[in-house]
Amino acid sequence: METDPPLYGFWQVTRKTITEIDEFDGSPTVTIACTQLNRTPVESKRILRDWIEALPSMPVNFVRFSCHVPDKLLQATFLNPRIRGLFIKWTRAKSIEGIERLQNLEELHLGNASSISDLSPLASLHCLRVLDLENLAKISDYSILRALTGLESLCIEGGMYSRPYIDDLEFVADLTALKEFQLVAMRCRRPRLEPFRKLSNLIAIGLCCDFHNDECKAFDEQMPNLRFGFAYQSSITEENIRMIKAQLCGSVQQVVDGKPPEAPQPPR
Repeated sequence: METDPPLYGFWQVTRKTITEIDEFDGSPTVTIACTQLNRTPVESKRILRDWIEALPSMPVNFVRFSCHVPDKLLQATFLNPRIRGLFIKWTRAKSIEGIERLQNLEELHLGNASSISDLSPLASLHCLRVLDLENLAKISDYSILRALTGLESLCIEGGMYSRPYIDDLEFVADLTALKEFQLVAMRCRRPRLEPFRKLSNLIAIGLCCDFHNDECKAFDEQMPNLRFGFAYQSSITEENIRMIKAQLCGSVQQVVDGKPPEAPQPPR
């Protein structure tokens, strides 16, 4: 069993976060903070309006929102077919309907979207290979994800102060391309390891479910390509779980000036 966590994903994060549309320099990667600003109400509305008007036709491939994303801004983003990577820090939007227009989307982080109750619009995103879902408090049935057969990395995460339920993990049996699966700060009503035994490409697994030690050991030994399994997971402490998860989940690998960050060392 290897000791360094795996690194997946192609997400690139620029050093500069921009607020005004005229700060955009034509780069294929953009980090935007256009809400929650220390500006007058008039300025704030104008800045948000400018982004809503510009995003559908902007020449960008990777869009990262480091701010709250209101529904109109979200819908404007869904209109840009060039987008291959989308990072949503948090949103109060009640629906992601319209995201199916992003047929070139390969990587998605949907964070702190506690009002969203339906993931079915994701089912048609057949190019999606990295998916990170965080704090979707109204969703416990993730079976719709079985349609995303091209997924290589999947992370489902609860909230900072809550551990919501996921009904079961049976859907992962259909995700045969999956190399990495992480279930963080969640509770599973019907936890079973059997669906994962069908994933011959699986390299890394992290489950916050209770399994017998013998069952976990047998699983680690039986999976042909597993390099980061339960033996690695058992060494993770609560205080550094988030740091290690950032590397393990793979949905957002930060790259600055072409160099990925150093992987954190596992606890001793």
